[in-house]
Order: sequence, then structure tokens, then C-alpha cells
Amino acid sequence: MDFYVYLEMQLLQMKWLKIVTIGPIIREMVEENVEGSEEDMYTLRLRNATFSDAMGVFGSQLIPWHVYIAFYMGIATVVYPLHEFVAIDIIKYNFIAMIAVFSILILTLTGLDRFIPLFKLPSEPAVRLKNNIALNRRVLDYKKTHLSLKK
Repeated sequence: MDFYVYLEMQLLQMKWLKIVTIGPIIREMVEENVEGSEEDMYTLRLRNATFSDAMGVFGSQLIPWHVYIAFYMGIATVVYPLHEFVAIDIIKYNFIAMIAVFSILILTLTGLDRFIPLFKLPSEPAVRLKNNIALNRRVLDYKKTHLSLKK
């Protein structure tokens, strides 16, 4: 096996480990810190998975120096040894990555995502941070005890 092909395979495996670990971290943060109805939590989990996939997997395919592109160029060079591939050769025809990344960024930043079913981010009061709920309870308890004492 060629050393560069081996190196590219190792780098790709390391990149997959990073992609695999960020998804569970985001999911755990949401599950521990957000509460809401089952439907709203499902929508939030679906949206986070979609965003993570679009930015992690497809976004990395648009970066010329990324390991994905190096891996694809290595495979293409082995299959077609007479052509000299460069990163832009692969990136300029990767329409699915362009559509996925730019649409999720534009829809999220403009707020137009709320018009797509199961894609809009649920907001308060449908979902709330658990810390806010605990804080609200403490404020109410404080008001009850201190306001009742002043009367």
C-alpha cells in the first residue's frame, strides 16, 4: 500500500472520530439543559442532528485542505492515474455539500427555517432551560417568603 494512501486513510479515521464525538456532546447538552414537550424535544434533536451533519460532514467537503478532499483526491488519482487532480476539481462539482451548508446557514441566520415543517427551532415557552426553571422557582419562593413577611 502506498504510504500516502495509508496516511490519508489514517487521517480520515481521525476526522470521523471527531465528527462522531461532537454529535453526542451536543445531544447530551440539550438533554441535560432543556426541557419541553416530547414533540418539541424531538424537533430540537432532529434540528441539531441536521445542523451537525450539514456543517460537520458536508462543510468539511468544501474546504480544500481538509482530509476528506485529500482522501478523495487520493482515490481519484489511483483510479485515474493519468490526470492530476487538485482539490478544486472535486469541490466545484460537490453540489449537495454546497446546497446543504448554504441552505442551513441562510435559513438559520435569516429565520426562514420556521417555515419548514419539523425544522424550526422551538422557542420559549415551548422549551425552556432547566436552569431558568430552577431560578424561577427560587425567585418565586423568595418572593413568597419575603413579601409575606413584610405584610
